[in-house]
Amino acid sequence: MTPWPSDYREQFWALYPRKVEKKTAMEKLDQVRKSENVEFDKVINGLKRYILWLKHPTEWRPEAKHAATWLNRECWNDELPVAQVTIGTTDQMEIEAAVKMFARIGIWSRYAGPEPGLTGCRASPDLLAKYGFRADGRKLDATTTKVG
Repeated sequence: MTPWPSDYREQFWALYPRKVEKKTAMEKLDQVRKSENVEFDKVINGLKRYILWLKHPTEWRPEAKHAATWLNRECWNDELPVAQVTIGTTDQMEIEAAVKMFARIGIWSRYAGPEPGLTGCRASPDLLAKYGFRADGRKLDATTTKVG
């Protein structure tokens, strides 16, 4: 097993997105290191995946867990769908995610292709209606909006 770097605490804390309860988090990180069952790279790579997952551009994510909770639950082992969050590496995003974002913030993502009302739009009229829009991208009135 590769030894942990001498500045492992600083490296972990610099990356962790929620800077609360540092003392408790550092005590738990020390326990993880002393257990000698986990390599530091595995913890850091799991943390990087977690950060990517938290920063998903179109889907709601909860606030980051406290670091001690993340460590206690061995979340570095979580299998998060990070391939779906790296939109910068693909030229298309899932169409329903684009429609959800459009409904939430009123902006159509360029990664979703042509916007509603334009030729080539991938969002079906039913999908648009599910989120309160007509096929041309205008909002449905409240009485005709489908609940989904």
